[in-house]
Amino acid sequence: LSKVAGGPCFANKALKAEMTTEHPEPFIIPEFKPRFTAPSETLDGWIAEDIGGPRQGGLALTKVGFDLFGGGSDIWGKRDQFRFLYQSPTGDFDLTATLLRMEDVAEYCKAGIMIRADSSPDAPMVMISCFSSGDIQFVQRVTAGAEAQGLADRELKFPLTLRLSRRGQTISAAFQSPGDPRWTEIGSTSSVKFDSVVHAGVLALSHDDSQLVKASYSGLQINKQP
Repeated sequence: LSKVAGGPCFANKALKAEMTTEHPEPFIIPEFKPRFTAPSETLDGWIAEDIGGPRQGGLALTKVGFDLFGGGSDIWGKRDQFRFLYQSPTGDFDLTATLLRMEDVAEYCKAGIMIRADSSPDAPMVMISCFSSGDIQFVQRVTAGAEAQGLADRELKFPLTLRLSRRGQTISAAFQSPGDPRWTEIGSTSSVKFDSVVHAGVLALSHDDSQLVKASYSGLQINKQP
C-alpha cells in the first residue's frame, strides 16, 4: 500500500466524506514524495554532524523547537550512519528532549537521544532509539567496533519526553508521557566506559540513505549535575 500524506486520520476523513456526500469527488491517495534535501539552519550552541558519511541532513527551526533531517543506513551492528545534533558535556549530566513526531519513511527509521564517545562511525554509545510506530528501545555499544545491543524496549506513543542521565559510568534511561510528571525508568547500564567528555544529543536516521527522514523535537537541553 502507498503511504498516505497526513496519516490514517486523513484517509479516514476522506473516505467518510466520500460515503456521505451525494456526489463525492473521486478519492485519490496522495503520492508519498521522498525528501532528498533539507534546510541548513543552525541551533545556537549545538553541532550538527552526519556520522558515517550518509546523505547530507539538515535542520529547520520551528515555533516550538526544530526539525532534524537525517539519512543513513542504520544505528546498529558495528557501525552507524545517521544525523546527530549534539554538545560535548563533561562529567555528570541529564540529557532531555521531547520527540513530538517523526516521519515513517522506512521500516526501521529512527529518532531519539544518544550519548556517544565521539563522532567515529563505530564509537561506543548508549541511546534511546524511537521508531515511527512509537516503540522505543534502550541500546548500547560497549566498545569501539562492537555489536550494538538492545537492553530493553517499550511500546509507547508520541509525543514522548526522553532522558539519559550520566552519573559516573552509569547511564540511566527514562521517559515521560504527556500530562504525567513522573519519569518511568527503561533501564540502566554501566558497561560502556566513557571518558569524561562525550557527545550528547538527538538523532535522525532514515534507514534508507536514498532519502531523508524528518524528526520534530522540542525542549532539548543538557543539565549539568554536581
